[in-house]
Amino acid sequence: MYNVNAGGGNIKVDINNDLTNIDLTYSFTEEECVKANILKLDDIKVKGYIEKSGTDYYLSLNISGEMTLSCSITLKPVKHKFESLVEGNVKELYENNINIENSIDIFPIVWENVLVEIPMKVTASDAPKEISGEGWKLVTKVEEKENEFSKLKDLL
Repeated sequence: MYNVNAGGGNIKVDINNDLTNIDLTYSFTEEECVKANILKLDDIKVKGYIEKSGTDYYLSLNISGEMTLSCSITLKPVKHKFESLVEGNVKELYENNINIENSIDIFPIVWENVLVEIPMKVTASDAPKEISGEGWKLVTKVEEKENEFSKLKDLL
């Protein structure tokens, strides 16, 4: 029932049956993670199925796991949980750039949906709220300045 071969940058799914169930755990390589500024991406769970309907194939996947990213302030590792649901016609998901014969490589779909889940910024819980140094500070709000023209008013 589970005809899936995963590893080395591809997740091949045998589609010789009308319904192929997918239930696997995949760990991304360090090379793949570095490209996306991810420190670690192990044990990603991919569950779902591919169903044949005439000449078309319908895909339904639930991709979940935990990625480790760098804190935007301290660069400490921060864990970020994610979950993504993918559904649709296989040819549409691949934008018609796929040759379907005996198997489908769903790695590009899984990878694309993991990339979408990367947040713009993560911060560690112990990261400082205000950042400053000798003679400088990070300004996060617009500070009100005294109106320079009000000084001229006093001269008149």
